[in-house]
Amino acid sequence: MLKRLFKKKIKRAHERFSKEEIILACDDANYFGMESRGVREVRGNGTLILTEEIIFFLKWVPEDIIEIPLNKIQDITTPKSHMHRSAFLKLLKVSFLNQEGNQDSVAWFVRDLDKWTKALSNYAKS
Repeated sequence: MLKRLFKKKIKRAHERFSKEEIILACDDANYFGMESRGVREVRGNGTLILTEEIIFFLKWVPEDIIEIPLNKIQDITTPKSHMHRSAFLKLLKVSFLNQEGNQDSVAWFVRDLDKWTKALSNYAKS
């Protein structure tokens, strides 16, 4: 249902990259927030894309774009909560150095969590 409502945004997210650049994509990722933005930031769904260079996320409402260079990733974990928010399922949590050089983190609920953690572990270290 959500995918149909946000078809244009999904298409726009995918069009930023060639098909060859996209390693993994999740068109119904559930965003749990970015630590530096605080607990008042709104959760939401969106499109999460992994390339050889970045993690790209387009949150649908309110629209927001997050780009994390893979060479800034410090750690990848799978906690059941992030910033006092929980879905009682394992999340994909990415800890990284932000543009200011400070430690930050972001988390999503994604299908195929194992696939995401393996791919991120491989590409973030290359």
